[in-house]
Amino acid sequence: MKKIYLTALTSFFSCSLLLSQTPKVYIHLNSHNETSGTGELNYDNPSSRNDYDTAFKYIKQVADMVIAKNAKYNFQSDVKFLLGCLKWDLKTAATSNVNLVKWMDDSPNIECDPHSHEGKYPGTAFGKYYNYSDIAHLHDSLGATNRKNVGGFKVDGLQNHSNWPSLEAGEQGTAFSTSGAWKPNVLWGGSYKAGTHNDMNFFGTYKPTLDTNNAATPTSNNNQRLRIQGNGCSMVLHDSTSEQRLIRELGKIFRNVHYGVYPNTEFYTQVIQFNCRDVYKTNFVSRLTTIIDSVNNYVGLGWVEWKTISEKDAVWKSALYDSTYKRIDCVNLPTGISEQYILNGLGVYPIPFSNQLVVAHTSFISSLTIQDMFGRVVCSESNIHQEKHTINTDFLTSGIYFITVQLSDNKKLTRKILKE
Repeated sequence: MKKIYLTALTSFFSCSLLLSQTPKVYIHLNSHNETSGTGELNYDNPSSRNDYDTAFKYIKQVADMVIAKNAKYNFQSDVKFLLGCLKWDLKTAATSNVNLVKWMDDSPNIECDPHSHEGKYPGTAFGKYYNYSDIAHLHDSLGATNRKNVGGFKVDGLQNHSNWPSLEAGEQGTAFSTSGAWKPNVLWGGSYKAGTHNDMNFFGTYKPTLDTNNAATPTSNNNQRLRIQGNGCSMVLHDSTSEQRLIRELGKIFRNVHYGVYPNTEFYTQVIQFNCRDVYKTNFVSRLTTIIDSVNNYVGLGWVEWKTISEKDAVWKSALYDSTYKRIDCVNLPTGISEQYILNGLGVYPIPFSNQLVVAHTSFISSLTIQDMFGRVVCSESNIHQEKHTINTDFLTSGIYFITVQLSDNKKLTRKILKE
C-alpha cells in the first residue's frame, strides 16, 4: 500500500510540473441584452412589466447556476433592460432585496458591464441618444461597480458618436450630460476592419495602432491606454445551437493549447456567448449547464480557468504579458491532432475518454498502471508488445486518473487523463 501511495504522489507532482509549463485557457460566459432584434423584449415600455419579470426569472436562473458551478459570467446590458430594471425590478429576498443587476454584480462570479449600440431609441425616455457613458451611468444608478469594460463593439472607426480617441480620453454622456466622462480600460469583443475580421475570432489582449480614420489595426502600440481583449474562436449558444457541438469544439481548443499544438507563448482568452432573449426558451438554462459542466472537467485538470473580463485583464497585466503583443487569430491557428495526446513518444487517446483508452508507443511497454485521485491502482497490465494497445475502461467512473507506463529501458512516463 505504501508503494502505491508513493507512486501516486510521484505521478501527481510530475504532472503538476508539466502543466505549469503550458498556458491555460481563460474562459467566461458572456451575454447581451440588446435594444432590438428578433424576440427582443421591451423591458422599459409602460406595458412591459411582464417582459421584465420574464427576463428576471430566467436571468436569475442563469446567475444562480453560474454561482453554484463556480463559473464566471459577464452580464452586459443596453439601455432598455437597465431602464426596465430601474422601473420594474422585484427586489425580492432571492436577490437580497436589491435589484437584479446589483445582486449579480455583488457576486464574485459575475460582472455587469455596459453594452450599447449607441443610438437614439424611440422606446426609451424622451427618445434620447444613449452612448457608452450613459449606459455606465445607468449601471451606477443601479448600484453596480463601474467595471470600465466596453461590452461588445467594433473598432472600425466611428460608431455613431463613439470612436477610439473619445474613449481613450473619456466619453461624455449625452442622455446624462452631467454624469461626467466615462473612461473605459478594456474594449472587449471587437474586430478590426469590418468585413475583414469579425467579432469572436481571436485570442489575447493588445493595444492596437490606429490608422488615419481612427480604426484599430492588427499591430500593437504600447502608448495606447485602451486595450482590446479577444473572444477566442466563435462559441455562440443560440436556442437552436447544438450544445454538444460547442462542447466538442471547446474540448479541441483546450487540448490543442495544453498539448502544444497551439503556440505556448500566446494568451488564450475564450468566451461562450449568448443573448438574453434566448434564455427563456426551451431547456436553454439546462443546456448551458451541460456546457459549464464540460468546461469544469478541464478546470479540474488544471488546463482551464474561469476568469471574468476584468480578471483576464489582470492576468494580461501581470509580468508575463503586460506591454506584450498577445494576439492570435483563429484562422491562423495550426491544425493538429486534437483527439490524441502525444508527448515523449507516448500516445494516450482519446482525451477525454469514455469506454476505451488507446495507449501507443514505439517501444515495448513492460508495465502499465492507471491510478485514481487517491493513488489506488484501478488497472494494471504488463508486457505490452503492440504499438497500439486498447484498454477497456467501461468499469471506470467519470473523473481524473493518472496513467503510468514503464518502458523496456525502465523509463517511466506519467500522464493525467480524464474520463467523461
